[in-house]
Amino acid sequence: MNNIKVSYVNLGVYTDRQTREVKPVLPKNGSSLGVTDFKTVWMSQEKMDPKAEKGTNGMIFPFALPKFIPVEEMKENGVCSNGLVFVDIDCGTKVRDVIMDKIEDINQFLGGAILTAAKTKKGLHVIFLSNPLTYNEYRMMVFVCISMLSHVVMKVCGIDLRAIPGALDACTYSIKQRLFLRYSPTIYWNDRPSISGRVDNKTLGALKAEYPELWKRVDNTPNSLNLPTEVRICNYANLYAINRVEKHEYIEHHMRWRLFDSLCCIFVKELADTTELFKQWNRCCELIDPVNHSTEWFKNEPLKNKWYDMWTEKQCQWYDEDLLEEFGYIVGSKHKRQWLEDAMPSSIDDLLGLNR
Repeated sequence: MNNIKVSYVNLGVYTDRQTREVKPVLPKNGSSLGVTDFKTVWMSQEKMDPKAEKGTNGMIFPFALPKFIPVEEMKENGVCSNGLVFVDIDCGTKVRDVIMDKIEDINQFLGGAILTAAKTKKGLHVIFLSNPLTYNEYRMMVFVCISMLSHVVMKVCGIDLRAIPGALDACTYSIKQRLFLRYSPTIYWNDRPSISGRVDNKTLGALKAEYPELWKRVDNTPNSLNLPTEVRICNYANLYAINRVEKHEYIEHHMRWRLFDSLCCIFVKELADTTELFKQWNRCCELIDPVNHSTEWFKNEPLKNKWYDMWTEKQCQWYDEDLLEEFGYIVGSKHKRQWLEDAMPSSIDDLLGLNR
């Protein structure tokens, strides 16, 4: 497995004017990408500067394209991955070290499907081998890989990753999600990996039951939701009440993004006025258990990541009523998104259209 090519780019870093945080410059649609040998660039992490800022060593993607293209173009043209499946586990350094000490045993339980794994600052990057996958196939395979990895970690190490806030992040569900290259003191490499394949219906059903939150996000992230044509989407929600909420458990990045989008649908009546929107966003941030971050870090996320700008540009704006209710917002539509349970395929073959 020494001939896999991967898209790579290093656009450097910049300092955010408002937060003064040093952040990586991310490619935009149409940006040129380099195509290079995966193993060479991956193993170079052992020689990188441990003190280097995130983004200074570049980033890789699970495809081998010379240009960063829109999701719609990927779907329409059947663009496939390069055979790599990215999994990011933010489990903390102690758990990270336990898992890496047992990575050979874990991989044996997984049939050798792990190609490589590297320690990160807060956890692990684990990369599985697969056949080339389309956009939707890739999303499904990430769910299979991350849930099976978590299941085996529990079996081998006695560690339940579900109990660690933020450990099982669904950010890598998108084929456009990058992994940043950074110094890693330990890299595991499997010279004889097997290819991750479709799991049988019984196994998939068990994974869905064991990891329901991960399963719901297979087709339910803020910027890539595919809605059935019969579902009516309300761009703006009518707010009836705001109930008192004492606190809310930690929610990971994509859920915070979804919450912000949902608040936009309530509090942005005129695009020029976002005063009430950010007042309510700050209220929600003060309710969330910060865990490894801080309340101020949460408050700055929409500005750092330009969530509001992206929301205004979306053709399909929508809100998650259940999530809003968790933070005390009572809206009038009762748009509960029940279709997610009713329309979700019962097997991986159904999802990938193999039973048609």
